Amino acid sequence: VHGFTNFDALATAFALTGLLAWAKKRPVLAGILLGLGGATKLYPLLFLGPLLVLCWRAGRMREWGLTAAAALGAWLAVNLPLALLYPTGCYEFFRLNSERGADPDSLYNVVTSFTGWTGFDGPLYPGDKPMVLNAVTLLLFAVVCALIAYIGTTAPTRPRLAQLV
Repeated sequence: VHGFTNFDALATAFALTGLLAWAKKRPVLAGILLGLGGATKLYPLLFLGPLLVLCWRAGRMREWGLTAAAALGAWLAVNLPLALLYPTGCYEFFRLNSERGADPDSLYNVVTSFTGWTGFDGPLYPGDKPMVLNAVTLLLFAVVCALIAYIGTTAPTRPRLAQLV
């Protein structure tokens, strides 16, 4: 039932069909599908990172460029009209994500709940932004991306996309 209360199912469908299109050597279709997935949830666009690493290693940057351009085009086709008509509504996603604390199902929240640790930002009051948590999260994301790039470019055998995603 939860599949109908959020856009996760739609984003997953776009992401998986985008990866299938990539596997079938259809980079433009893959990009369009990943871009549409990114228009419903942000995470399908993150697949472009491991694709970039693999294309760099295999000398297939043209295919990656086609995929990335198609993803950007599809994302813009959906989001640009909405951003122009409803700029406040489009910004709301980014505002809410920058202001919310740790998700209840995150490891961070489990640690703070069971240890009594007040977290990176200390006690937050309604309306306070978790600035330090957001900075730490961004830093850890960058570190993980760098590690994925390192593994993807230095492994003795070229990894498969699923191994990097």
